[in-house]
Amino acid sequence: MKVYVRKIDEQCITHQISFRNIVWKEFFNEATEFTAVGVTSGYSETVKVLPNTDLRFDAGLSHVIAREGELEVGDILVIYKDTSKYDVELVKPNNSKYNYVKELCERDERHTLLEIESGSLKDDNKKEKFKNWPIEIALLNRHVSARETHKILDDLKNGRIDILFGTHRILSDD
Repeated sequence: MKVYVRKIDEQCITHQISFRNIVWKEFFNEATEFTAVGVTSGYSETVKVLPNTDLRFDAGLSHVIAREGELEVGDILVIYKDTSKYDVELVKPNNSKYNYVKELCERDERHTLLEIESGSLKDDNKKEKFKNWPIEIALLNRHVSARETHKILDDLKNGRIDILFGTHRILSDD
């Protein structure tokens, strides 16, 4: 599953939400329109991509977001790529997911694009925090048995893992 995480800043509120060219190519597959569905509301609308000097979504995305909640600076927009649609979630600071999502986009000022792929997770704290999300989570580090590591790597290669937590073990060639 691919996930696009966008920190909401003043520009997102006063103008249409912009995104980077790499996000358009890698996440939206250069689509000029797509179907967006609100995770909480279930509201669905076609969203068009406006190819200005910087890429922006048309008002369709704003309509979906409005049904998810009022957009405020500090919120985080999360878009999950499904096979035929994009699920849109507005994560607010009072949401239990907020700190985790915020950590996902800490490295970048506003945009984060993740290719996240799970099996099982020994760290129940992480699994508990993501229990209401439509994702599978796994942990890969030196404490995971060889058999479990093999299963996790197989699941990762076959797209059954959404988020992989781990140490430098993730960077190994296998």
